[in-house]
Amino acid sequence: MRDLLAQYSFQNFTQIESNQYHSNPDELFSLSIHELSHMFLARGTSFGAFNFIIEEGKKYCLENFKLQDMDKLNLISKRLIEASDITHECLSYYSQFAYLKSSNPEEFRERIIDLKKTDSYVAHKIHLIIDFLEDENWEVIFNSTVLFRTARLAMNIRSDLLFNENLLQEEYLVQSLLIKHGLDFNPNKRFIMLVNSLKKLLKSYPIGSITDEILLSEAGLYSIECSKETVLDFFAFMRKLFIKCCFPTEPVDTVINNTRNAKPTNMNDLNEPTEDDILEILDLIRPAVINTNYNYEFHLSFDEVQSIDGIISSFWIVIIGDMYQLIFDEIAKGTRYVIFADKNICKLSLAKYNLPIIIYSEDYEKLLIEFPEIDKRELFIYTEQPYLNSKEFIKTYSSEQRELMFYFLNNEIIVVFIKLKSNAIFTMFHTKYSIKLIYKDIKNKFFRYINTEGIIDYVFWKENRDWWKYEDIIKSLTQTTMFRIDPEIPPLGRRINLTDLL
Repeated sequence: MRDLLAQYSFQNFTQIESNQYHSNPDELFSLSIHELSHMFLARGTSFGAFNFIIEEGKKYCLENFKLQDMDKLNLISKRLIEASDITHECLSYYSQFAYLKSSNPEEFRERIIDLKKTDSYVAHKIHLIIDFLEDENWEVIFNSTVLFRTARLAMNIRSDLLFNENLLQEEYLVQSLLIKHGLDFNPNKRFIMLVNSLKKLLKSYPIGSITDEILLSEAGLYSIECSKETVLDFFAFMRKLFIKCCFPTEPVDTVINNTRNAKPTNMNDLNEPTEDDILEILDLIRPAVINTNYNYEFHLSFDEVQSIDGIISSFWIVIIGDMYQLIFDEIAKGTRYVIFADKNICKLSLAKYNLPIIIYSEDYEKLLIEFPEIDKRELFIYTEQPYLNSKEFIKTYSSEQRELMFYFLNNEIIVVFIKLKSNAIFTMFHTKYSIKLIYKDIKNKFFRYINTEGIIDYVFWKENRDWWKYEDIIKSLTQTTMFRIDPEIPPLGRRINLTDLL
């Protein structure tokens, strides 16, 4: 069995592997803690904000085939990641290993030994923080949040250097900012200085007396706390630079809008978290496909798709810039066929294939304008966004009673189906931790819960064999196959009762 994966890809949430059996809940949680630490540094610091906006620009250029712009932004991205990777990995592994040590000390020791044997590069990067975990007072140090504060101080760089007209020129970025002004701009250099100063201070001062000001003074560094207003000012400045460099401004506009509407993500605000605070954080752990189980075949023509030999029970329509991707999943053997299509080919496919359609929630409104006929089709609207971010969409498009049901994917992952208007169904994955958000909304009568008493409920299951439809949609979303036989993986197609989750 492959190692369980998790990732943070400069978004407003983290991802945990969904398409395999989770035999160890602690592993899911510890990996999520690791990725959440990356997210909080990226979304809550000034250097992280710089990196975040570049990654969003890169992603937009790739999706819209602006490859020259993407290459230029990628050069900057590499420099930023290289300059902050020690800070990121130290904090993320520190958080992850602290959780492991508190829940399973023996596994913690084994992981440290194994990391040194199998990944000397990472082990070298994080050697700075191992001492804090092996200290006899490691819990006191962890609970003081001093390492979290240290990483934030390293990433909150001088604003006068950040608001620089030459910021998007790679040579200037490297030579003048990351090297010449490294102790004011380079997070890794700053973090190393701060950690060494912290170790020195711990020999003479109790942990509770070491403030940010004392730590900065000992290291001889300067840091400006990053507020939401500061980040918005910086993003507005970056928009001007994008225009100056002829980069598309759409991704910057999206980030500005999302930032205005977002709550601040600051680990230091969670010293005494409420249940709602904890659930909001757990909602940021989004199950998704990271390990791809399907074989991919690209650049097929419409005629070639018609000759596919296998079981195709639905297809995707995905907006890619001014074009579309049509994705046909052959779920018996596990092959994904991908067509890059124009509007005409999409219309031909809609007319040819009377199958359920899968789309992303962010594409729904535009696709409804371009292809109004999908409103009469059986439509599964899928999202990887956190539940709390999706509630406005659910409120806007849900059926009158907001009917809801649960399917079982594996021991840790639940699939949620929510009835929308017409024939559309909103679909998302949840861990068994974040599902409690939905449970609270059921108790508050925001949803009408359809339980498993009987098969036909006249909402989701209208005929005896409707179970296959949801099973096949889950297979396509998770890239699992019909004939994959693994005794450790529970079968799909099993609707579950709310009491099974809690």
